[in-house]
Amino acid sequence: MKIRNRIHLISIIIMTMLLTTPSFSKEKTKVACIGNSVTFGATIKDRDHDNYPTQLQEMLGDSFLVGNFGHSGARLMQKGPNPYIQTEAYQKALQFHADIFVIHLGLNDTDPRNWPHYRDRFVSDFYALIDTLKASSHHPNPQFYICKESPVLGLKTFIPLGRIAWYDQIVETTTHIASQRDIPVIDFYSPLVSRPDLLTDGLHPNGKGATLLAHEVAKYVGNQFPALTLPSIFQDGMVLQRNQPIHLWGEATPKEEVKIKFLGERYQTKTRENGKWSIYLPKQKVEKDQEMTISTSKKQIHIKEISIGDVWLCSGQSNMSFPLRSSQHGEKAIQKATNENIHIYSMETAHPTNNTA
Repeated sequence: MKIRNRIHLISIIIMTMLLTTPSFSKEKTKVACIGNSVTFGATIKDRDHDNYPTQLQEMLGDSFLVGNFGHSGARLMQKGPNPYIQTEAYQKALQFHADIFVIHLGLNDTDPRNWPHYRDRFVSDFYALIDTLKASSHHPNPQFYICKESPVLGLKTFIPLGRIAWYDQIVETTTHIASQRDIPVIDFYSPLVSRPDLLTDGLHPNGKGATLLAHEVAKYVGNQFPALTLPSIFQDGMVLQRNQPIHLWGEATPKEEVKIKFLGERYQTKTRENGKWSIYLPKQKVEKDQEMTISTSKKQIHIKEISIGDVWLCSGQSNMSFPLRSSQHGEKAIQKATNENIHIYSMETAHPTNNTA
């Protein structure tokens, strides 16, 4: 009986410990995406799954909780039609108590009823929005990101030419605000400005365009910057222009040292806060079969068979892209080609230019 009592007592103690042991599970980091129709996902066919905040959630994983608080047509300025602070999305954003805020507002402030009359309020209204969102957070020091406005390419849409100048002023103003508050700027402009095929009406990104925006946010929020990447033009067999400074650029982790070894010399630069890096190497004379190494603390890229000579850019329409092998007697012409010093880089087409939509 004594043994049974002891076993029973031990069982009670173990059960008590299991019930009273505190949980050490970490709460999810809350990310509030504040914005207008671009954030909301207007014109996206499968908006519920393909808007950029939803795709951002998939990229960041289970340790984050992303909320979409975009409202179509919302203005940042508190006067004029449809101010963001008067929307239901804004109230829900305050109740979300986010740890991180990503703000993309300003496109709709180009409305003639807004910018010409209330532009002097833009900065103070932006500061007020930041301060109110900050006060709503349960985090002692919430993080903010301001997005550089996505491009406006569709002049056939409701954006008339006269508002483009106001758009430029708003971009400049939001960048100034970010600088004054020491807030990082996420670039929503560059990924889309050369991709009109990803803007359904010249303004709103489709699902693939939203993917690009989600990637830009994930770099900062989830620290998903690449270890080291180069544009596709920098590859084995490339030709660099002789007698001109050699421009190299790419992406890596922010504030990372980038080291280059070329022609027996070593160079280095440092990435900016947005992960971009750029450097000019001294001009060189004609060379052949050289090698270059570009590296960071996390990754190394080795490029072989580099030539230094003359670079010619050939552009045009379908006749320029027409391959020689498809022409009459093309195969024979290829067989007779013996000049191994000619290298061709054929740029892959991002999207068709014959838009019939």
